[in-house]
Amino acid sequence: MKIIENVLFEVSESDIINNTISIPSEVDIIYNLAFSGNKLLENINLSNIRIIGSSAFFGCANLKLIKGSSNVSKIGSGAFWSCESLKNFNISNNITRIENDTFRGCRNLENIDIPSGVTSIGDSAFFGCESLKTVNIKGDIETIGDAAFWHCRSLKSINIPDSVIEVGKHVFEGCNSIEDIDFLLYKFLSDDGKIDKQLLEEVKKIIKPLRKQELRDNEANHEKQKKMVIAS
Repeated sequence: MKIIENVLFEVSESDIINNTISIPSEVDIIYNLAFSGNKLLENINLSNIRIIGSSAFFGCANLKLIKGSSNVSKIGSGAFWSCESLKNFNISNNITRIENDTFRGCRNLENIDIPSGVTSIGDSAFFGCESLKTVNIKGDIETIGDAAFWHCRSLKSINIPDSVIEVGKHVFEGCNSIEDIDFLLYKFLSDDGKIDKQLLEEVKKIIKPLRKQELRDNEANHEKQKKMVIAS
């Protein structure tokens, strides 16, 4: 383990004991690429860490559990790229931006809460998170970068706040599990990433009643089919 003052620069396989590591209490910064490619690491406690550098855990394919991330105030780009076993991560309330590629390729990430202090989601931040089911945006996000949720195939729920003023290209491409109408409107009513708010509201007035009628029709058909089955 290479440590200079309060910065952890490098970790070797011999530092990983029982699939975890004990980070000295004086360390509050994990430098770029510090754990990159480490296949032995399965869980880690970040209770004293303030800053996680770019690609710090890149390719830690067996990293499953991260505890104590509440003090983290900055996460560099690609920090958890290809952490394929990671299922959950608690984004600290101190974070203001989710950088490019932060969780890219985290194929088993299931749910994520984006705290109220975050104002932007970077390019490809959740690119290819195939198991991601829900994204709960708690604050006033203003921008969502290119391909931020590209091919999040399992994504069923994401709330797009009214504060969003810019959406990048291919943000929700391949997100075929979402049924929420507001999401679909945002997906299709953006022009070069700029949301036409007036057009959005006008289309909502038309689409939402149609959607409600469609649901009523489906329910009526379901009841009709059920009666036919019982009668036969």
